[in-house]
Amino acid sequence: MKLNEIKVGQSVKIEEVGGEGALRQHFLDMGVIPGAEVTLIKLAPMGDPLELRIHGYELTLRLAEAEQIEVSLIEKEPEKEAEAAKKAVTEHPGLGEGGRFHKEGERNALPEDEILTFALVGNH
Repeated sequence: MKLNEIKVGQSVKIEEVGGEGALRQHFLDMGVIPGAEVTLIKLAPMGDPLELRIHGYELTLRLAEAEQIEVSLIEKEPEKEAEAAKKAVTEHPGLGEGGRFHKEGERNALPEDEILTFALVGNH
């Protein structure tokens, strides 16, 4: 199976990297190496290029380039997939208000006898 044949959300393992000369070396330099796990994130509106996640970063390849990479499907266990999805969610730092990430006694960092002041730049 070729890399350009997988569907969005599918994960595959790279089996063989094709191409010749500088193109093949470019694939290898970008981390497209045998044994690496790749997930198809999305396709461009017209279907070319495709966005992949490999080694923790996003990589964009044209379909013609992806056609030169031989892959095999990875069967993931549903429990591990759900656990990985939970870890991928990053909460907004503002959610720490209300004592969630602060000790109860430190809720109000500003002492009672101090006044908070700030300046509006360009709006005076």
